[in-house]
Amino acid sequence: LAPGTYKIWSHYTVGDKRTLKMAMNGKELPFDLCTDVTGSFGEDDMKWFEEKGVLNVVGPEQSLRIFTDGFYPHISAFAFIRQARSQVQTSPATQHMERGLDGPGGNGHYVRVRYCGAISTVVCCC
Repeated sequence: LAPGTYKIWSHYTVGDKRTLKMAMNGKELPFDLCTDVTGSFGEDDMKWFEEKGVLNVVGPEQSLRIFTDGFYPHISAFAFIRQARSQVQTSPATQHMERGLDGPGGNGHYVRVRYCGAISTVVCCC
């Protein structure tokens, strides 16, 4: 990811609460991921969710780690949408994600995770 501030989106389904944590370059970030519940574990119920935290990238290389002590939700993808300095709360990229289209528009990175329902650890090197 290029230096900047990124909104994080996740695409998943989960029948019960299964929150995740994220670490960037070995440092745990102060927010949880996947805090919403879709009500089932079915692939047809997958939805895009805008996560509450943002990713502040300062260098050209990052190592992102997604982890939990419990069970993982059924994750399909993560999207990192770069925000312009003057960008307002609802950007075109945000509106694109809210419409439920497959993948983000604009200047983000889209990391697809294979849907298997039993991911032990997801490590993304961007």
